[in-house]
Amino acid sequence: MKASSGKAKCSVAGTLLGKNNPRIVAIDEQSVDVVPEGAMMIYTNVDKPGVIGYVGTILGKNQINIAGMKVGRKFQKWRGHYRRQRGRRRPRIGSETN
Repeated sequence: MKASSGKAKCSVAGTLLGKNNPRIVAIDEQSVDVVPEGAMMIYTNVDKPGVIGYVGTILGKNQINIAGMKVGRKFQKWRGHYRRQRGRRRPRIGSETN
């Protein structure tokens, strides 16, 4: 699925494993393996120390529990090898409110 609004664009791809086992397998062209359940928060940020902790603090102050969290970097192919793309971190947080 692709969506856009003005300059912002987003894409999500999913699959069904078996009869009742859905998975999100890509978000904005980055491979992921996420079970789509409960409330989820997905965001991108600049790759620098303290950003993920800051977001966690904001969620905690608002009584939002982080039940699970996935953090990853986008890689780009360069001369046949993958390397980390500089300056960007693409964390994935699945959170549930209690």
